[in-house]
Amino acid sequence: QTPLLVAVTARHEAIVHDLIQAGADVNAVDNKGQSALHLAATYGYTQVLQVGEVGCIFLALPSPPSHVSFPGHTPLHCAVLAHNSLLREQGRQAVSEEQHRELQQQSRELESCIHLLVQTGASIYSRDVKSNKTVLHYTVQDGNVSLLRYFLELNAFKSEDFVNNKAHGNTALHMAAALPGDKNQKEMIQLLLEHGADPSIRNLDNDQPIHMAPPG
Repeated sequence: QTPLLVAVTARHEAIVHDLIQAGADVNAVDNKGQSALHLAATYGYTQVLQVGEVGCIFLALPSPPSHVSFPGHTPLHCAVLAHNSLLREQGRQAVSEEQHRELQQQSRELESCIHLLVQTGASIYSRDVKSNKTVLHYTVQDGNVSLLRYFLELNAFKSEDFVNNKAHGNTALHMAAALPGDKNQKEMIQLLLEHGADPSIRNLDNDQPIHMAPPG
């Protein structure tokens, strides 16, 4: 790892700033293909991304915040997946009250990071290179209602295709329909339909979203 990657991981904002000012390669990656931006996004380190009075680390980047890492994820994808992971952790029955508070704080930090990424140019339309998923598919697959609503509202009156994009042949509505009831299934389906999801689209198995619903 480069000194910049180490400083980002350790959350040392001042050192990150000094290294960038000294000409550190902001596009250098670790052995997983993740840049400093991918790491900061994954950990929800908003303060690391906002170094100095002039704003954030993105201003020093020659590549936009939609830069793709080795696994095929943009920094925004990384932040959304990390938020999903925290959501799953919060849903575990074995989580103590103190752990739950910590997870909620981490979730808030990641949400701030996601908002910052979008404000500084990260595209909600970027697709995962391997799966063809957008942030919409990622939020739906884990029943992440708050982020789904956020991305749908960002897209309002812009791209009609966004809500009906397919990943592995399935639209976000197909994925939402296949969710168990405890994964906010009904609310997610309603949100998608309100924002233009087409219930008549068929997947690779010729199934419409209604055919994807679990039995019972």
